[in-house]
Amino acid sequence: MDTISLSEDSQQVGGATFQQDGNFDRSRQKIEDHIAMCLAGSAAEEISYGARSPGSGGTDGSDLQRATILSLKLEASYGLGGGLSYRASTDEAELLNVLSTDTDLRARVDRTLAKQFLRAETILQKRIDALESLAAALLEKLKLSPHDVADILKPHFKVNR
Repeated sequence: MDTISLSEDSQQVGGATFQQDGNFDRSRQKIEDHIAMCLAGSAAEEISYGARSPGSGGTDGSDLQRATILSLKLEASYGLGGGLSYRASTDEAELLNVLSTDTDLRARVDRTLAKQFLRAETILQKRIDALESLAAALLEKLKLSPHDVADILKPHFKVNR
């Protein structure tokens, strides 16, 4: 993790930024882990406020867009989803075009996203005290470093730095 912050800009509530090694393990499990991580902010809103806001979607580069692209790569490019057929390259525009025309692919991507959203929500429910501590610290400081996050989460469970 690079930073986690609340923004004073009314157009953006805030978020976390992560540095991802381009050579990360692309197994189905690792990709699903990354999808769940992308959807965790929306899951935290659902838990904390009883509803999600449009903050995680709606723009290129948003959490929802990144999760959707990863799901599309699983299903349409990598052969790691519900079928083995190659339907598109990993080019985002091509993937989104195929998604708009292929109802079977769209259903599989939606199932993957829903499953990983539920997974993120379940993990956060089990760690609700950690979520609340992190949210309180973020409200107080507005910006947290990876070291700050580790210190806040340490009492809740072991954190590997």
